[in-house]
This record gives sequence, structure tokens and C-alpha cells, in this order.
Amino acid sequence: MFLAAVVMTPALSMYVSCTFEPDIKTGDIVFVGIPSDKDSTVLDYIHTSVIEIDDDGTWIIDATNKRGVARYPMDEFIADFRRHDGSFPTFEVLRLIDTTGVTSFVENAKAFIGEPYDLSFAPGNGCHYCTELVHDSFVADGKSLFPEGPMDFTYPDGEFPSFWLRTFKRLGAEIPQGRIGTTPGAMRKDAQLMKVGEL
Repeated sequence: MFLAAVVMTPALSMYVSCTFEPDIKTGDIVFVGIPSDKDSTVLDYIHTSVIEIDDDGTWIIDATNKRGVARYPMDEFIADFRRHDGSFPTFEVLRLIDTTGVTSFVENAKAFIGEPYDLSFAPGNGCHYCTELVHDSFVADGKSLFPEGPMDFTYPDGEFPSFWLRTFKRLGAEIPQGRIGTTPGAMRKDAQLMKVGEL
């Protein structure tokens, strides 16, 4: 592990020492995980972002309520997730096992920059939420690599994690339980992905 190609701003250096595997690559996907309400040793996955690396640094492309669909430095992405107690969630980096076409997937994601965040969690409405952006960007031969299905935000007992309750209350939207789409937890389990490290 070593300090990566992230440009550490003075503001971020006050908050976090950012280390990650040396072989992160353009097209890798970051999955953000927080301790589960049910078992603190288990992570609930709450967000996904796409990495792009160029001569100017390491960048994140994602969809958030704060920024909409945007491309911005990795250090700002990490700082955005600083928790009230000063800690940070887990940032897992996963990669497609078959990276054919990954550069075009990133370019697809960049084409959505400037769109607003999808508060309705509905497809094809000119807005994107985090995994919807990945789904609509990682497309080969006209078809997304990642399947959609009924979204499930609950624990096996049917209870909603406190994170999703707080998040959708803040957004002023209903939890889209059962709506066809994608979630970070489901996407992370896709057999096409392998874990390569953690930030």
C-alpha cells in the first residue's frame, strides 16, 4: 500500500491519510460501505463511483445529490464522505475481470456529466443515481453489462437500514423498494467484478 496518485489538498490532509492499491486503473468502480445496523462487522453498500486516471490526477465520476453527475478529484470524493465523528466509510475498489472496452465505458459516463441527481430513481428520465450511472455507462453492443432487477434496500427481516431511511427522508422521496433498477449491494456481487483493493 502506498500514497496514491491522488492530489492531496491541504484541506483533505487534515482529515485523512489516503492509501490504496498501486494498480487502480481507469474504469475501476468504488463501492462505499458502512457498518450494518445489524452487525458492525458487515458492510451495507451505499454508493458507487467510477475512477478515471489521467496525467492530471485521479478522478471520480459519479452521481450524488450534492453534485449531480460530475467528475471531480478523488480527494474531494473522500472528503465528502467524512462522517460526523471524523471517521470514513470503507472504500472498496472493484474491477471488471474482462476490461475490454473499459475506456469507452468511462467516456460514456462522462457524457452524462451535468445531469441532475435522479430523485425519482426512474429509468430514462435525463437524471441518474449512482448505480444507474454505472449501469448506463458500462454498455457493450447496446446492452449494459450489469443487470437490473427489483431494488431491495432491506435486511433479510424486511427492516430498512437507518442509512436509507435517513437518506430518502432528506431527499424528500420514498424509498423505491421493489422498483426495477440497481443498488450498490447488488451490483457489488456481480460475478464480472473482482476486488482489487481499498482506498
